[in-house]
Amino acid sequence: MGAGQNDLPSWDLSDFYSGPDATEIEHDLTQSYEAAVLFEKTYQGRVSELEAAEFARAISEYENLVQDMHKVGSYAQLLYAADVSNPETAKFYQGVHERVTDISAHTLFFTLEINRLDDSAFSTLVADNSVEFYGSWLRDVRAFRDHELADDMEQLLHQKSVTGRSSWSRLFDETLADMRIDLDGDKLT
Repeated sequence: MGAGQNDLPSWDLSDFYSGPDATEIEHDLTQSYEAAVLFEKTYQGRVSELEAAEFARAISEYENLVQDMHKVGSYAQLLYAADVSNPETAKFYQGVHERVTDISAHTLFFTLEINRLDDSAFSTLVADNSVEFYGSWLRDVRAFRDHELADDMEQLLHQKSVTGRSSWSRLFDETLADMRIDLDGDKLT
């Protein structure tokens, strides 16, 4: 490394977890999986039938589930971004990415069903006081409804994301991180 490179700041990710081997990670992933399966059993095929209060409760459950699941995903991604060249970190990141994808496959139906609500039913739900708080998120979800495929195709694309676009991005990041440039006699990243 060139002069001064050892003095670079590093991220303190301890607000997430103490390290990639923290037992809380497996606990959080398992808990997220169980919550996602229960969410799917409770709401799949029923979104169009929900009254406003129950719809708001479903959105809140979805929000909490996604937040908990993405905490682990964010930690893994930031750990990986801090040291793209470390194969153990890359392995950890890939494993978490696969688990989060598997977990979120059980919740994918929710936004698809929201997008199948007809406009008048949607407007009625969003106008209700219990749902109003989520209005901007719901409008963002529905912005892409004209571009959605059948549920089975959306599920397939979701599962393929692990080995598709994100894999190419990871390969690009790793390739750039491994490059060394000779500048004034120093090999720099």
